[in-house]
Amino acid sequence: MDTGDHVRRALADTAAHGSLLLARDPTMATLTHTRSVTRDTGESEAGGGLPVVLVEVVNFRALQSEGQLYPLTMALAGKLGLAQAQAGMTPSSAVNWTFRDGPRCELRDPTGAVLARFRHAIDPRWQAAARVSGTVLVLYGGALGVRPPDGLAAASYDDRTRNQELHASLAAGEVLAGVVTYLQE
Repeated sequence: MDTGDHVRRALADTAAHGSLLLARDPTMATLTHTRSVTRDTGESEAGGGLPVVLVEVVNFRALQSEGQLYPLTMALAGKLGLAQAQAGMTPSSAVNWTFRDGPRCELRDPTGAVLARFRHAIDPRWQAAARVSGTVLVLYGGALGVRPPDGLAAASYDDRTRNQELHASLAAGEVLAGVVTYLQE
């Protein structure tokens, strides 16, 4: 199979798992998988947190060339405008990217093609925060704390473990990010 075929297959494979959450810190330093958001004043407010989308790719594609492993899935998303995420730094806007929210969520690249698709229950608090801001922070990668890793029971996969997985991926440079336009179905 030639490189073009690998690229076409990677672009056609949109299967993902996703999570919608609210975080207080837009720099990602204190991302949490907990949905409750309160401001420092103690008030609870629907728009009080940054709407975050974690997109965990199901089939992480890579090419082997001259003894090197080339992460094709990440490279394509990076070439299309998502930037490498770094804890403590606010990601830039991903120009012409969109995230469509509904029972079937979709992350679309600047060409309008679906890069990732997943089902998610409607979350009115998250939607309210996303509508207010008009944008969402998207984190894209293979291990973001969305689904339990192979061999780990779902009951053992708590918020602390999810956060550890996400921060380990951030530290390893295995997460892409961007602030994208929010569209609601």
